[in-house]
Amino acid sequence: MGKPIRVVVAGGPSCGKTSMLERLIYNNYDPDKKMFPTQEDIYLGQIDVRNRMENLHIHDTSGEEWIITASPPRHLCYYGEGFLLVYDITSEDSFNQIKKIKKEIEKELSKNSPSLPMCVAAMKCDMEEKRAVDVRVAESWAMTEKVKHFNVSVMNRGELAEPLSYLASRLAVQSQKGSFLSRRPVVEEEI
Repeated sequence: MGKPIRVVVAGGPSCGKTSMLERLIYNNYDPDKKMFPTQEDIYLGQIDVRNRMENLHIHDTSGEEWIITASPPRHLCYYGEGFLLVYDITSEDSFNQIKKIKKEIEKELSKNSPSLPMCVAAMKCDMEEKRAVDVRVAESWAMTEKVKHFNVSVMNRGELAEPLSYLASRLAVQSQKGSFLSRRPVVEEEI
């Protein structure tokens, strides 16, 4: 294991970011539990990438921090080596919010560095009867934006690992000779 891979999880308020991470990392999920808005949390986890365990530092962000403020939290744009954008399929607003967040991240990063790996998780896929975001529209947008799109549910823990596994596989460096690299090289792969 080399240095930890830093992933920022972003999305609008109440789209399921924290529930996703709590279920995935701690296997905690209680649908009746009242959730409070996240300020910022960092989760530590490990994931198997090509038969090698990689450490993850997963930065769970406040949805309001990305949406309500005039500009994105810049420190998170530079902290992250990869970004997981999360939206709620039962809320068209949350889908529009990740579009805005993606643009803000790219705008901030275009000033100083190349683009970083990013993917999208459509949360609450177990609530198909309440779907407000057409899956074809979401997947078409993701393809146009060149980001991988995952349909996930907090009810299926295995699905929740897929977006982070994807990012980790794109960011993992098999052998890193020094610690002076500011950004990890990206392993090219078809989306």
